[in-house]
Amino acid sequence: MTTPGEAISHILAMVPPRVATSSEDMLAHVRSASARGLPLPKLCRPHNRLMSVAGGGPSLNVSEIDRDSVIVTVNAGLSHLLDNGVTPWACGLLDARPHIADLIEPHPDVFYFVASTCHPSVFDKLKDCKVVLWHPTGLPGIETVVPVGHDLIAGASTMGLRWLNLAHYMGFRRFDFHGLDSSYAGDRTHAYADYRDGRGGSIEIDGYQTDNNFLEQVKDWFQLQELFKLDPEPPQTRLFGDGLLQHTARKREALINNWPRRAETKPLNVICVSTGDYCGRGEDYVSHLLAGVARNFDGKCKFHVLRDGPANWWAKLQMFEPGRFPKGERCVYFDLDTIITGPLDDLMAYDGPFAALRDVWQPGQMGSGIMSWTAGECDHVWTEWVKAGKPTDDPHGDQAWIGKHMPMAIRLQDIIPGQLVSFKAQCRDGVPEGARVVFYHGLPRPHETPLW
Repeated sequence: MTTPGEAISHILAMVPPRVATSSEDMLAHVRSASARGLPLPKLCRPHNRLMSVAGGGPSLNVSEIDRDSVIVTVNAGLSHLLDNGVTPWACGLLDARPHIADLIEPHPDVFYFVASTCHPSVFDKLKDCKVVLWHPTGLPGIETVVPVGHDLIAGASTMGLRWLNLAHYMGFRRFDFHGLDSSYAGDRTHAYADYRDGRGGSIEIDGYQTDNNFLEQVKDWFQLQELFKLDPEPPQTRLFGDGLLQHTARKREALINNWPRRAETKPLNVICVSTGDYCGRGEDYVSHLLAGVARNFDGKCKFHVLRDGPANWWAKLQMFEPGRFPKGERCVYFDLDTIITGPLDDLMAYDGPFAALRDVWQPGQMGSGIMSWTAGECDHVWTEWVKAGKPTDDPHGDQAWIGKHMPMAIRLQDIIPGQLVSFKAQCRDGVPEGARVVFYHGLPRPHETPLW
């Protein structure tokens, strides 16, 4: 059965959200906003204050918001909170379209954190209010027009989620998110009346009606969680309400804590790719890897050494070609520069959604050195690559393409913690106890180390 995360990945890969405002117009907005001389957010040391983010989703319940926390909201959510007797500390704005000026309500006791990409009419309407200017990443060329000394705030496609990064910049590490639904509730799109009410969602996932822009927010949530995984002080987040985002997050957590195991009758394919003479000793590497698997896994499997395609990392994409492996069979892939050090039973038993490594150096990035999936469920990774003309110009290679088309990939280190380790990052004092696979990246190469 397809999980919500897999369905979202497929839909967004094939039908990405529509961009409502051109990059040229948004860069003009940035220049206009930067010239207003507005104050910027302050970079602060971590503190223990709780921030409650009130999104606009239908499940928003104002009574659930902690009144002792720092309350923030977005767009027309401000009027909804004020109407319900809550004056938030701040309202955040990110949408670049001019109609946002009609949605926002000026209030003397509220700070307005307005993205520089917002339409000038928004700044004009808030000219007598407490406005803080901030610059969002994600707009091509924005770094060339932002004044020197102005930091860029990374994050997601919606203001509700962008509060996580913006507030993290200001020292917050504890967050409650309310009404961050990413789905409709019957004919309602928000907790308050909206011009889109009654139109309904065009996509249904696990019983939730949604659309592509809402799906983008779900994807962003999981990518933000990944972004902070390597942070020494990752933010603590709680989700309130019931929507597609909350539902998907809970199902994902349940899956990681109790992941499905492959039945012995389900065929297993163990794969490596050798299209060039790796380190001048490619066949030696193939033999070493397959011998390591054979020594450490007693179950039934079929070995595949793929030798087609270009002599570089892009050859890996052929594994997702429809029909390459029988549909419904399990596949586990290893890079050649991998050394098996212990029993592989758990890795080979995992039978859940597509999973890959967490890049140990780049927060948020997926590593393609070890992957696990069911044949037929990730065909779009190949078909979209072919449709795009088989591009090979991304300096991050195959894993950037795979990560883009499997944006909610499970990380194998969460499924089997401690069993998959990086030689560079985690084996400086020897292989950690319990490690069963050591993966390499860059120098030294495996044959140059004592583990070979």
